[in-house]
Amino acid sequence: MSKIKVGVVGTGFIGPAHIEALRRLPNIEVVALCEANAELANSKAAQLGIDRACVFDELLAMKISQWFISAHLTFYTILRQKRLCRPANMWFVKNPWRKTCTKQKSL
Repeated sequence: MSKIKVGVVGTGFIGPAHIEALRRLPNIEVVALCEANAELANSKAAQLGIDRACVFDELLAMKISQWFISAHLTFYTILRQKRLCRPANMWFVKNPWRKTCTKQKSL
């Protein structure tokens, strides 16, 4: 069985725990890490043993169809504004809830 290649967006407080949980799944391979800036992405990727680091603008160029968003809620707006959440990609969002229905719909 081929492994599903997964990229992780965000490595704040709980991100490393999500990466560890993903790595424990036998059919998952964490292949990329995305952060708000290149320096943070490279640092966290090296620290967590992930080969590929990127920033938001580089996501679409990658040949990864599965992304796990572990970023703070404020980054969801950035992702949407940059049009990175496109139908061709499958995204798992760990905490999509907003305080109001209007804000929820904006995601």
